[in-house]
Amino acid sequence: MDETPHNADYRPQASEISATLGHEPETTSIRAIAIFFVALVIALIVTGAAMVMMFDVFESDAQRADPPPSPFRTVRPLPPEPRLQIDHARDMQLLREHQERLLSEFGWVDRDAGIIRLPIEHAMRLYAERASQRQQQDQQPPDSDQTELQPAEQSSPQGGEQ
Repeated sequence: MDETPHNADYRPQASEISATLGHEPETTSIRAIAIFFVALVIALIVTGAAMVMMFDVFESDAQRADPPPSPFRTVRPLPPEPRLQIDHARDMQLLREHQERLLSEFGWVDRDAGIIRLPIEHAMRLYAERASQRQQQDQQPPDSDQTELQPAEQSSPQGGEQ
């Protein structure tokens, strides 16, 4: 006798089917997997499109909330002092020309105090003349009129009068 029940709702177990077929049957449905992947791709496309639309909305809201750009944004202000040199060679040349002018021309240092600036050549000549005059004065024998001391100017070695 056949041991399988003849009930309409009866479904055989996988072990019963594999025993009669000699291998395990395909229990997965290719059609169900394909439908799942198509639904997944559609969901990803819809989600990506929704994100793009939301970011566009957020961007337009942010632009409306921002103040308008300044018309001076293209004008570049100078940095605070001291500034870096742009042309070192030119700056050095200008500095040397200025210093050379100061060393080679007459000019006032302080007009109120009567202090003037002399060119180096002229100052060296004046210094040499004055030094030679001092040297000549030191070599001349002192005059007898200048060496005599007045009685009030004489002093004893002990610091008082004798």
